[in-house]
Amino acid sequence: MEYKKNNFSKAIAISENRLSFKKSWQENAAYRLGLYITIANLAEKDYTWQGLFARSVSLATCGKHQEATEIAFEMLKWHSKRKDYYKLPVALAPFLPELALKLIEDREVPTSLRAALLQKNGRDRECYYLLSQAFNKGEYRLNPELYLYKSNAEVCDNRTRLEYFNAFLVSRGLSQVSLKNPEVSVSPVNLCSSANLPPISGSSLVTILMTSHQNGRYIGKAIASVLSQTWRNIELILIDDASCDDTLEVIADWCRK
Repeated sequence: MEYKKNNFSKAIAISENRLSFKKSWQENAAYRLGLYITIANLAEKDYTWQGLFARSVSLATCGKHQEATEIAFEMLKWHSKRKDYYKLPVALAPFLPELALKLIEDREVPTSLRAALLQKNGRDRECYYLLSQAFNKGEYRLNPELYLYKSNAEVCDNRTRLEYFNAFLVSRGLSQVSLKNPEVSVSPVNLCSSANLPPISGSSLVTILMTSHQNGRYIGKAIASVLSQTWRNIELILIDDASCDDTLEVIADWCRK
């Protein structure tokens, strides 16, 4: 069956009732394809896990928050014992963070999920307390991602924040990072690899397209980031959309280097 092969478009196209989505797998396939408005406007409700999941998240995506909330609580009533129940609050979090947090109350879910939802809802003190308990139990050994959550929840200096970042990177077998400018706070544009990594050459040329518009302040850092990759078989093509600032001058300076 095409659906089981993740060929969602083909599965819907060759199925019966492909416009009404009367079967739960059809509704889920449409959800996986991002057809949120179509699902939100369906007349009939499918009470299976797949159907309610697709309907609730699609409604939330379309801004129909009250309807999405009602269906989410229906799922809480009928499907709360599923092991993958946590996927519902994960999917709803970008649109209804308060609801997502409520859906995991008094439930056993990964600490990282609870911490993320607490941070999303501005409950930083509770998040910090939760992570402190998790670290005391040694949970970071099984879930190094907790280092990243702790760096967000804790008010700390550059040195401590870098320690958290590097602990996570080391757990993934990646080289550690350091600050380009120790006087400036930690940010994506102020980090560099601490290791002197050897260049790597590949057999095929990889083309990277970078678009820009009024981006003179940051375009140089973006170019430097790409060119600092250890892979050498890359070319960078910059496409500017009629910038009126100094974007083109910065790009020209890099071309002359």
